[in-house]
Amino acid sequence: MSANIFGERFYGHRTPAWHEIGTVLQEDLSVSDAFKRVGLNYEVNKVPLIADVPVAGNTYMSLPTDKFAIVRSPTVDDPNHRIFGTCTDDYEVVQNSEIASLLDPLSETWKTETVGALDYGKTIFVTLDAGGAEIKSANGKVKDPISKYFLITETKDGGSALKFAFTPVRVVCQNTLIIGLKAAVVSSQLTHKTGIKNEMEWRLRLLADMATAENVVMSNMQYIAKVVLDNEHCVEIINAAYPAPKKSVKAAMLDNFVNPVEELSGYTELLDELTNAQAEFENWANRVSLFRENATMLFNKFNDEHPAFANTGWAAYNAVVETEDFRIGRASLAESTLWGARAAAKKRAFSKAMELARP
Repeated sequence: MSANIFGERFYGHRTPAWHEIGTVLQEDLSVSDAFKRVGLNYEVNKVPLIADVPVAGNTYMSLPTDKFAIVRSPTVDDPNHRIFGTCTDDYEVVQNSEIASLLDPLSETWKTETVGALDYGKTIFVTLDAGGAEIKSANGKVKDPISKYFLITETKDGGSALKFAFTPVRVVCQNTLIIGLKAAVVSSQLTHKTGIKNEMEWRLRLLADMATAENVVMSNMQYIAKVVLDNEHCVEIINAAYPAPKKSVKAAMLDNFVNPVEELSGYTELLDELTNAQAEFENWANRVSLFRENATMLFNKFNDEHPAFANTGWAAYNAVVETEDFRIGRASLAESTLWGARAAAKKRAFSKAMELARP
């Protein structure tokens, strides 16, 4: 039963997660040219919000507020205005074309690999190809090849900054190695409140921070690949990725009754609520058990196929990443893999692997 959760995708063609939601570029383009190519240069503006206050009967008076809506103009493929969020007067909208221009010098060093947009264009993303590297076994004789990428995201929601995350991919299986280290994510200080000033200083600081992020991530990955753990610790890593669910208050209430059907006789609606809450808890507990089972299966498979890295945090972490990247689920696989619940499971696994690898 454990292998079925992966379906055909487990053995199918694999690509990095962002290929599923972005446009993969087949030629060398600057970020600006890539944005033009895929239609990311739509306009986003700050529009004053008006409050309609009832005066009498069906009569209303329109009053200005100190808030603004962040609104995307209609596009060729979506002829509607879209509200992305709200902001105050000091929020400065930075157009996608301006962001692309700021990123163009980076694409001279690292190839623009993918660009895309999510949620009607509220979030844009860019991936830059930063070349290759290798994770070495404890004796240094066996190498696990890694492709290095920077994933850049910007969300026009009234509060987010431009972010750069160092996001490697394991070449042999195309697993997206989200790790969750604070040092892996670089905030560009482009917070939409200070304007784009001192561009050269901004770029120099950004490049330094990106280099630091890359070094920290690769160093930590190398670290967990060299430390052999006992089996209990490897199980801990998998269990940390998939923590046991806690009962809700309603689900726990059923435990107070020896025979809830009889004792709650006459309280049909309450009994139904408690029973549904208990069923939801049991369903999630079963899912967690299944995820752990599959990750354990993949951990053993990793050990068999890569004995030089067997029983390391690297093995257990990659078993979790493999589970999350390619199991079938209702949510968008690519988006969840990069930013959602699947990414969170990877981060928990990596954090526990680092913790247990320390002497």
